[in-house]
Amino acid sequence: MGLGLGLGLGVEWSGVELGMEIADGKITAYDSTYLSVSSHRGVTRVMWKDIRCFIAAEKCVTVRCVGAEMFVSQSLRALERDFTGRLWRVSRNALVSVHHMHGLRRNAQGEFWLSVLGLEGELKVSRRHAGPLRKLLLQQ
Repeated sequence: MGLGLGLGLGVEWSGVELGMEIADGKITAYDSTYLSVSSHRGVTRVMWKDIRCFIAAEKCVTVRCVGAEMFVSQSLRALERDFTGRLWRVSRNALVSVHHMHGLRRNAQGEFWLSVLGLEGELKVSRRHAGPLRKLLLQQ
């Protein structure tokens, strides 16, 4: 699975533009419509409805959304904490948008794979996260 960049290099997480409050460098409130990501090209708004997942690799986190991929400087742990209910951890290196989860399958080797609407391919789910994820999908 390639992690190419759609919007250029050096994009950094800046939090959410609307309704954002920062205390001691941490996001304390956010708007529910979009995230704002700043780069050398300016600020890019990423609509939550377009965000599919966040993937960590090689000390950087990539947000994969409809038509684009970009780097964010926020850690997966911080994203998971700040956006509880919107994102679900499926492995140590991936958070997925709850609203775009499509299906969970188990292959012949016993590995779990999650399909995400609007994303090519599937994301590998760790055994540790498979049980809670299955329960979440059954509730939807």
